[in-house]
Amino acid sequence: DPAKTREILEDVFFQKEDKTDNQPHFKDICSNVEDERAYLQSIAEMLLYLLLPDHDFQNKTLRFILREVLVENVLIPLANLLSDPDYINGTIIMFVSVSMWPVVVTVC
Repeated sequence: DPAKTREILEDVFFQKEDKTDNQPHFKDICSNVEDERAYLQSIAEMLLYLLLPDHDFQNKTLRFILREVLVENVLIPLANLLSDPDYINGTIIMFVSVSMWPVVVTVC
């Protein structure tokens, strides 16, 4: 049964997750698009708090617009790229392929 196999694989994959109340449950974040987006929004809020001057961070309209631009145009595409199996395989091949390394030629 594919559904049962998927459930077993998810349980094995996430069994080491820290289940403290103040930490997000990564199984939920990875399995639900809305939870993933909310988690990325909280990361964006944290980044804006660290990067913006205080008077800009206190401006809720500016903070909301910057958060959504950061989430929609940077964080979600980055998460999708880094979790794409083709990208992962291509990156591994690039790093281990000898033909990809530049050849140094010395002229006498």
